[in-house]
Amino acid sequence: VQNMLEKIGFRYTSEVDPFDGGPHYKARVEQITPIKNALSKKLNIKKDPADLTEEFLISFKSNKHPFVSVKTKALVLEDGIILPQIIVDRFALEQGAEISAIPF
Repeated sequence: VQNMLEKIGFRYTSEVDPFDGGPHYKARVEQITPIKNALSKKLNIKKDPADLTEEFLISFKSNKHPFVSVKTKALVLEDGIILPQIIVDRFALEQGAEISAIPF
């Protein structure tokens, strides 16, 4: 866990948690790598999307769910993000839906 936290921007504070004795790691929100790399794009629906090779943790709202998060392959373009058709269909996403994406 230490390596994972340090890799994404957390630093040891030389403090110990009074309840469980564990070490304290802290980071300013803007210094956390996944947050710094997060994208906010509109959904660009294409029936036969181009090669989706890059993995992302995506999140969005759907009609049935106030928050959905899925790890999937996607393609980020200037004019939006392309998701696999199975995700678009499963969550009834519409063209222009707001998508947040964190690269893996």
